[in-house]
This record gives sequence, C-alpha cells and structure tokens, in this order.
Amino acid sequence: MHQVHFKVRLGKTYYNEGFFNVPVAFARHFAEHGTELKMYCGSERALLMGMLDRKANQKSGTPRIYGKAELARWIQKSLKMDDFLEVTVVSTRELLLN
Repeated sequence: MHQVHFKVRLGKTYYNEGFFNVPVAFARHFAEHGTELKMYCGSERALLMGMLDRKANQKSGTPRIYGKAELARWIQKSLKMDDFLEVTVVSTRELLLN
C-alpha cells in the first residue's frame, strides 16, 4: 500500500486536548466511525491507542482522531505549539506520528 502523509498544525486546542482533525483530502484513507486506532509516536514508536470519530465534524464529515490525555502528553513532550504534527497513514487503523 502506498503510504499517505499529511501535516496538522498544532494550535491551542490540538496541542492541549489530545485530538486532531484529518484534512478533507485524506478522509477516505480512514476506517469507519468508532474504529480503534494504533498510533506509533515519534522515533521511539511509542504505541498509543486512539479512536476514530466521523460524527464530530458533521459539516465536512472528516474524521477526528482522539488520543486523549496520552496523546496530549506525547505532543506536549515532543512538539511546540504551532508546530506541525506529521501524520503517516500506514493503514486505515494505524498511524505514525512525528
């Protein structure tokens, strides 16, 4: 499978709350609502579990990825506010985050 990459700017909400929205152009690369996701974070590939929500963004229908407190802690430890989180879609249920 050809891996898909995109970046998400970490504004205040994404940086502090442990979730991010998938850009419209990449929504088709994700599984259905409620799917559990494996997120491999940073060069150490720390495994965090997340959830895919396709109902949070009703206007666009794009997925929201929830990683909750664990993802928020990893983001705050690894990146700065307004940095870009690099996301690689490994499969519809697995992501690499850098």
